[in-house]
Amino acid sequence: MHGSNAAAFGAGIVQSQAALAVRVALLSRVERRAIRRADVALADVPIVAVEIACACVLLAAVAVALHTWWIAPAAVGAGAVLLVAARLVHLRFAHRPLAGGLAVLAHARQRVVLAGLVALVTVGGGAPIWILMSAAGLPVTFVSVALVMLSLGVFGLLPLGPSASPAGTLATLGASGAAGVGSALVLGIAVSATSICGVGVYAAAMGAVALTGRVRRGSAPGGAPPVRRAPRAGSPRRPAPPGC
Repeated sequence: MHGSNAAAFGAGIVQSQAALAVRVALLSRVERRAIRRADVALADVPIVAVEIACACVLLAAVAVALHTWWIAPAAVGAGAVLLVAARLVHLRFAHRPLAGGLAVLAHARQRVVLAGLVALVTVGGGAPIWILMSAAGLPVTFVSVALVMLSLGVFGLLPLGPSASPAGTLATLGASGAAGVGSALVLGIAVSATSICGVGVYAAAMGAVALTGRVRRGSAPGGAPPVRRAPRAGSPRRPAPPGC
């Protein structure tokens, strides 16, 4: 599971649209009978829906801070409609195996836990942006950090690869002259670099865990137990040796 996620994160750095395809391919190949590709693909739908809803709430807060309050109800309403639509889709197709990836939406407690975790990750994502903006000499306010977060999310959906973060920061902060363009570019490169480093550390940790598990299994007394294969149907059984 973690190995496929690490590979998916690595593919997502090169091209964000490739992350889901890599995760689905690896998980379905490792556990061909236990995991269905459709379930893996649909499992991201509730997470994406909650992420978009959190972005809508953040957009509403920015709109209120900028005194464009009429945008706030529309943003909150759009996020609520998206969450309700995801829930209704699960209720409509819950009896079909295809909806297995949406099973988290069937339990109120799991829905609350999922929403809380995604909201925590979203809010926590503002901390490194705040730090990097301060290091780049950019003005740090709630509005500026929130706008950078929203622009990074939008540009991350485009097929721009590692250049999505610099493009997002330039679009948000690059309109204040040459100094602003340079600082915004530095911020975007720093965001991409920290993401790449995070994925590298995660992949290295998962590789170390997998290697440690193999070493422990190989050094166990007697080694791994021999695998006994069941005789094929119709094949004659060999007689047992005398004395057995």
